[in-house]
Amino acid sequence: MHGRPNPIDVVIGMVTSEAHSAPVKLIPSLVAGMDEYFPQYSWTLVHASSSGLWQPTCAPDGYVKNLVAVQAPRFGVHRVTYPWHDVPAKTNGFRAILEFAQRTCAKVCLIADPAQAGFERRWVDSLVRPGIHSKYDLVTPVYSNGSREHLISGNLLSPLMKALFGHGPKQPMPGEFMLSASLINRILARHDWDSASARYTPEMWIAFIAAAEGYRMAESAVGPSVRQSQAPKLSRQTSIEQITGSLISLMEQYEDRWSSPVNVVELDRFGESATITNLDPNRDGLEYEVSFVEAFPALRGLWQSILDPHTFTEIDAFYSSLRIGDANKPFGDALWVRIFYEIAAAWKNRLLPRSQVLGLFTPLLLARIGSFLMERQWKEQAEVEAELCRTGRYFEALRPVLDRLWFNRKPLEEKKRAKAIPRMKAA
Repeated sequence: MHGRPNPIDVVIGMVTSEAHSAPVKLIPSLVAGMDEYFPQYSWTLVHASSSGLWQPTCAPDGYVKNLVAVQAPRFGVHRVTYPWHDVPAKTNGFRAILEFAQRTCAKVCLIADPAQAGFERRWVDSLVRPGIHSKYDLVTPVYSNGSREHLISGNLLSPLMKALFGHGPKQPMPGEFMLSASLINRILARHDWDSASARYTPEMWIAFIAAAEGYRMAESAVGPSVRQSQAPKLSRQTSIEQITGSLISLMEQYEDRWSSPVNVVELDRFGESATITNLDPNRDGLEYEVSFVEAFPALRGLWQSILDPHTFTEIDAFYSSLRIGDANKPFGDALWVRIFYEIAAAWKNRLLPRSQVLGLFTPLLLARIGSFLMERQWKEQAEVEAELCRTGRYFEALRPVLDRLWFNRKPLEEKKRAKAIPRMKAA
């Protein structure tokens, strides 16, 4: 390819690693979806890999049209020196795809997850149409089943974004999402690609930027998320610490954009929501609660040193009930929100080393997830969603607690008056 590539309407990108086989199963769904729903638009499939160029011959006959391979550089700005399961290689892949979309003046870019075994051709329509026809900047899916990502998104990521900025996606860490040309340009112009947020949680990094900077966002209902990744997985402790650390560091970066008071609005949603009978009958909340119980004796003193006495007393009572075999005591919304706000403020104000604060938060998150599953495991999905909405309202109602602890200063009105006094004397 010489000079400037011809303009393309839609770029579809995917990132794979050495641990992945070629995404042959995904390609027919993508091609069929574009041919059926967007036959009038030009498009290209871009494959970014940390292990060399993917040969189009891996695709079935008839699915090779408009195919371009892009290699995520192993040694470049980001220097991919980590094994695949450590996310920087994935971030480089995203960047290579977005740069290609920018060079070709693409109207939208759809990121597809090769590990998504549940991807259907109608997903292409659900995710691309709101961007290319209705000019949304970020379109994220709403999966019809519960998952580990759903648990942490519903209990923390999504309600926090709404409490801070008034809006945010239900799934801030999706495997599939669509970006507009405007958002692509903004993401590529940033200078924090080497930050922990971009390296470890690039999907959440993009979603948080979109929410904080007021880009138009929408959601589309799709089918169940069925990921079958062959890549080595991070430990649960490491994964939670990376997500939480990225989230709080983004809060710090955008603290001047927090809205107060918050006027929460729901994102426009496209497609028909599919429902399931329960959250996940194969997930036992007890295993999460056991992790909390095992960690409590060693971390008790540290929790007591950084948390409000009332908050710690409630945690201690929850632990005591589990110790005597009472798994019915709920880990309530108000307690959960206060815990996160106090932990976030402890991280911000460096009451302990930040890495240690993140380690202290992990067992508390596991306790919340365990209690959430134990209470709601057999409830209908609609009931679970309603209760997650209630959790979100607690995040919004307790925002003054976060503001007071995070900034650790006088109210804004008093600060303005204090600043005005010297100027008045000088005048």
